[in-house]
Amino acid sequence: MDSVNKCTVIIALVVSAAVCLVALGLNTAHGLTYVPGYRNSNAQFGSIAYSKSTGHWGYSYGYGDPTSANLGARNYCGKDDCEVMVVFWNGCGALAKGRNGGMGWGTAGSRSGAESQALQECNSIDSDCEVICWACSGR
Repeated sequence: MDSVNKCTVIIALVVSAAVCLVALGLNTAHGLTYVPGYRNSNAQFGSIAYSKSTGHWGYSYGYGDPTSANLGARNYCGKDDCEVMVVFWNGCGALAKGRNGGMGWGTAGSRSGAESQALQECNSIDSDCEVICWACSGR
């Protein structure tokens, strides 16, 4: 196979993977990533959604799949523009917001780890960041 055909195959695979992520309700634009092997009986997912227009947020935890967790967080957020900002699996997630609207998110095995990561990311682009929401998948 020549290099042009190999490149075409690689591009097709990348596009197919992106379509699958969207179909699963996972959005990599906000650091949300597909978690391989999640379909085991012990998997618990959670998500945090945020409305930029109103500042409302919602969270979910204890779901068996990421799509349901995302829907739960958006429903709890309760606004039309609620967008999933972070999804986590058998762990915790946190969302931080800065003085000028900058956002940071984090995931970790503990609440404190997720909050620390969210604050660090937020403070790298804004100031006076505070955690506005956190959740753990087994809460």
